[in-house]
Amino acid sequence: MKVLAGIGVAGLVLGLFANEARAEELPDPFIYSRSAAVALGINVRNGDWVTVNAMGMVLLGPPEARTCAAVTARAEVGIGGSGAGIGLGVGPFPEGCVMPNFLFSGIISLEAHVERMYFSTWPSATYVGPQVTFSWIWMKISIAAMHDINDSTNKQGQLGFGMGW
Repeated sequence: MKVLAGIGVAGLVLGLFANEARAEELPDPFIYSRSAAVALGINVRNGDWVTVNAMGMVLLGPPEARTCAAVTARAEVGIGGSGAGIGLGVGPFPEGCVMPNFLFSGIISLEAHVERMYFSTWPSATYVGPQVTFSWIWMKISIAAMHDINDSTNKQGQLGFGMGW
């Protein structure tokens, strides 16, 4: 729960960075500035069935850079569980390292995830592991290798499809 609260605080801080928000230039669901953004997504996946998530991003490079990287933070709430993750995302085809270009180039992120499963298709437990996600406007694909922190024999693979970031 502390991790989820931390991710929530990170999302609020990113929202404050986005004080020059110009949402009229981008379709919903965005709050963004030149170097930070919070974007929403939805995912259907094994484990916790359906999740809604918010992903915060802060760009690491100068605006004139031809490749972009960003620190990412993600909070997720699902039907069968909830989770959070932090990591690094890259935009493979940006035309300058500013947030609108980064968001629309497609984001590949590697995140360290923690998830708590409640009434899901997995045994009720807390899981940790890496997750790789490709997000691009209305398409999202993720794959994760999750391990129960209290039972080393309980290992789960997670595959998700959705839209948003």
